[in-house]
Amino acid sequence: MSKDEAEATYARALELSKASDPILGEIEDLLRRAAALGSGEANFALGSWYFFGKHFEKSVENAIKYWEIAAIQGNVDACLELAKIYERGDLVEKNREKILCNYLMAVAQGSGQAFFELARSFYHGIFTPESQAAYEKLMERAEEIGFEDRT
Repeated sequence: MSKDEAEATYARALELSKASDPILGEIEDLLRRAAALGSGEANFALGSWYFFGKHFEKSVENAIKYWEIAAIQGNVDACLELAKIYERGDLVEKNREKILCNYLMAVAQGSGQAFFELARSFYHGIFTPESQAAYEKLMERAEEIGFEDRT
């Protein structure tokens, strides 16, 4: 399995999706092939299609399955989406361990958004009682990376 082949296959799927009359079956086949070859972007895309019911029947369970694979493959967007789902707890049971794990995976990729979300989580005591010190350190790092809170 070649990472280059996975990236090329995913790029082809993106290219076809921009056509005036895209052939969804062909795009899906390419996404599934790229995902099988290890493309975190393709796994994230498939998960999103399931989550939003775009081109597939809506399935949170399938979305999470693909996003978990994408997160392990280093896809920051998947990490952030999973953390949000487990934090809200409206579609799945709240799970602090999965929230923290996914934010930390995104932080490991250098995501300013993840530093911010982790700081917010510590500030509001999601993992432990409120921690102003952890909040301040994480916000400082988020700003160093260039993240700006737009809320």
